[in-house]
Amino acid sequence: GVGTYLAVFHAGPSICKPCPAGMRCAHGHQPTPCLPGTFATGNASVCSTCAAGSYTKVSGSDRCMPCPSGHTCMNPALPRLCDVGYYSEAYEESCSECIAGKYSNERGRSSCLPCQAGRQCPENATTFPQLCEPGFFSVAGSRLCVNCRNGTFSTGGSPVCAPCPPGNY
Repeated sequence: GVGTYLAVFHAGPSICKPCPAGMRCAHGHQPTPCLPGTFATGNASVCSTCAAGSYTKVSGSDRCMPCPSGHTCMNPALPRLCDVGYYSEAYEESCSECIAGKYSNERGRSSCLPCQAGRQCPENATTFPQLCEPGFFSVAGSRLCVNCRNGTFSTGGSPVCAPCPPGNY
């Protein structure tokens, strides 16, 4: 039957046996291990591909593991680290871009960091926050630096604008 194989013994009758977990028994043939990225729970004639967001790197698997955070599992046999500017949480199939106002400066991040005060993260997938220029400032998590108001100033990379000294504007 489907998912079984014929066990031949040197002495005695041949019997059909259930196919072991991690193996496939196509057309009643001897068990063959499932390839990486596939699995079988037992009594299987074919191996199943790991579901989106899961993987297995070894042959003969009876289950798939959740894709680890900071990785993409687009290839269910080989999780890959997310690139800089991207992140992923556990069980996710692919990495997502950090949104503007956040960044990721290392591979394999499970979340994005808020842009630091005095810097801007103007685009999605920012990898390195840009310093605010003199006359501009930003609070943490800013997408863009903002002009200082009249009567105030800032040096480069400033989180605040300070009042101009007397006699200056």
